[in-house]
Amino acid sequence: MNHASMQRQGLVQWHKLWLLLLCANPLWADVCSGLPGGPRDGWTYFPDNRVDGQAPGVFRLQPKQGGPAFRIAVTTLAISFDNTSANPVHAGDIEVARCQDGKQLQQFPLMAWQPINFGLSFFADDINFDGYLDFSVLTEFAGGWRARAYWVYDPASQSFVKNELTHALEVNLKGSVVDFDSKNRRISAGILAAVNACAGGEPDVYNVKNNRLILVHTVKIKSYANGRCTKTVWNMAGSTLRVTSETRVDSKGNPVGPNDIPPPVVPPVVKLLPVTQPPPASGALLVEHLPDGSQEGLFSNGPGRGQVGADSFVIPNGATITGLRWYGYRNCSGDPGESQAFEIAFFRDQNGLPSGEPLGTAQVQAKINPTTSTVGNSFGNHFQVFLYSVDLTSRLAIPAGQRTWLMIRQGFAHCSFLWNRSSSGDSDTAAWGLADGTDQIRYSGWHRLSPRAHFSFSLYGAK
Repeated sequence: MNHASMQRQGLVQWHKLWLLLLCANPLWADVCSGLPGGPRDGWTYFPDNRVDGQAPGVFRLQPKQGGPAFRIAVTTLAISFDNTSANPVHAGDIEVARCQDGKQLQQFPLMAWQPINFGLSFFADDINFDGYLDFSVLTEFAGGWRARAYWVYDPASQSFVKNELTHALEVNLKGSVVDFDSKNRRISAGILAAVNACAGGEPDVYNVKNNRLILVHTVKIKSYANGRCTKTVWNMAGSTLRVTSETRVDSKGNPVGPNDIPPPVVPPVVKLLPVTQPPPASGALLVEHLPDGSQEGLFSNGPGRGQVGADSFVIPNGATITGLRWYGYRNCSGDPGESQAFEIAFFRDQNGLPSGEPLGTAQVQAKINPTTSTVGNSFGNHFQVFLYSVDLTSRLAIPAGQRTWLMIRQGFAHCSFLWNRSSSGDSDTAAWGLADGTDQIRYSGWHRLSPRAHFSFSLYGAK
């Protein structure tokens, strides 16, 4: 073999070796191959999902076609349910790495007070309409209420950042249902649970300029008579938000004329069950919060996971609680029967809210007695109020002057229970929180009621 042939053979061998090293070296491998662009549909946000559990959600995100792609790994951490003050804790992490070589570029801690499977809430969208995809994850939820954390892509640094827009979305529009309209480059936001006296409300509409939200359209509806409202529309004109129309509408949102006469207020017709007398109280009256029929009650139901209400009391000289009564109603009609299962729990006070672990709990069968009172809701429906009574088989001693919290929630039933509110109470306000579980019940996420209110109940016992 001549020298030229040996050189060619050597070059071929080196070429093969270089290709082998290139394929074997992970620094040159695409670590995002086969990754999805988001979570599968139909999965919940709870971290106890039997299939996914707390495994990280790993996704491929390419902010713009032809540009760099990133691996987004969203991890959920196990957190305690006993966060009584609803203070956010380190509940997860987001790691950003280059798809090209797997190099980690960024890491963001996720803060939450309630368990959430962050990976299953991951969503990519162009939130500032600059042509690059950004992303967000859920950080808080309750019913139709939502809050999310946002990051926008910065093409100059090839990284995901926070800015004035993300702050506005996370703080100013917290709890709103937010929709990003890429075609018209606008953001709409409205409260899912917003209830007006008349129909015709609309979400607010914003433009985005220099990563700032600019309100360009809003509608306000204000009642001026029974079944009648003023609908005022503001739109952006030049650089100023101006009133562009103001009309009077009926309860369905239809315009009414200048000579319109509002319908008279008709007292609600409620078919009441016959009033019955409650059993004798099991002791002396210790605490009493009288019901206020002008306020809607609070849903407080079980079993399993659900919202619960709690209110506090102080017995100056101490006492042993032997029984209690409370007022409430159901969100359906019909006879509730003579008794209903409830769960009762007592808590110490911790910084003006119930503490994590209850002093005692009891599963009780409360006797039901219909009353002559009714409570109306914002939809015009009225419900008969019932008095619930129970004697405690395990009596609870309350020390003198100790602020204590009482939680009441209905057990399994075909209708939801609402605990009547009260205008009386010796504390700042009552609270609501979350209960989870049936055999071993855990309580978390306590919040003070706003506006200020209390719940209606009476305690009986021996002083």
